[in-house]
Amino acid sequence: PPLALALAVLGAGLAAASLVQVGWGLRTLDALGRDIRRIRAGEAEHIPLPPVAELRPVAAELNALLDANRSVIARAREHLGNLAHSLRTPLSALANTLPDDHAGRALVARMDRQISWHLRRARSAGQPRLLGHATPVAPVVDDILLVLRRPAEDRGLRIATACDPAARFAGERQDLEEMLGNLLENAMKYARTAIGVTAGERSGQLVIAIEDDGPGMADSDHARALSRGGRLDEMGPPGAGLGLAIVADLAALHGGGLALGRSELGGLRAVLTLPG
Repeated sequence: PPLALALAVLGAGLAAASLVQVGWGLRTLDALGRDIRRIRAGEAEHIPLPPVAELRPVAAELNALLDANRSVIARAREHLGNLAHSLRTPLSALANTLPDDHAGRALVARMDRQISWHLRRARSAGQPRLLGHATPVAPVVDDILLVLRRPAEDRGLRIATACDPAARFAGERQDLEEMLGNLLENAMKYARTAIGVTAGERSGQLVIAIEDDGPGMADSDHARALSRGGRLDEMGPPGAGLGLAIVADLAALHGGGLALGRSELGGLRAVLTLPG
């Protein structure tokens, strides 16, 4: 009996120690999972090294992968910027040598639009989401309007904004600027007196709406407006016919989308849905 009792106590102690060890290990894994989720949410850029030695190589490899991801994207964008400069400089020089009424100017303009399209598409196609980034929306809207507000005032346009300060875009500021800039410039082209901008989170996603009181468009024209080069008003304000298509393409690459509809102001309402 004493031996059996000792063995029972020893077995209970070993079982308790095993439970403690397993619980400690699971808590460490759970903490690692939370750190990875913080990276995805843009709240951190690196994973802190866990206290368990066996998990430290995993965290180190994940951090190295994140750094490599940032490095690859930075190099790709630098090369694309160099390519854009090398292509557009001779195009600009060619355009400057042609008279204003020369038919070749239209061809040069078309080439420039196509270069712009493919460069913007290539810049975001490889890796649209840079892990560890969360961009506040309101400052981006303010910065874009800082540039557009003067020409808007010259035309007598009122721009009303209602952006939730907590609204975040799970991606890089440059991509958000590209999308919002195109939508706001499009609204300014056609607005008569007013433009509205709202931004907030809905069901875990970022929803941004930009509307105007311009002529708008028929529902049957939405698909064409979102296609590359699909201008509906060849006699309207100058443009490439690529703005809405670029926004729709970038939004899709980020797992979101762009929807067009009728605004309560009377014109077009563009609703951008993105990961928040």
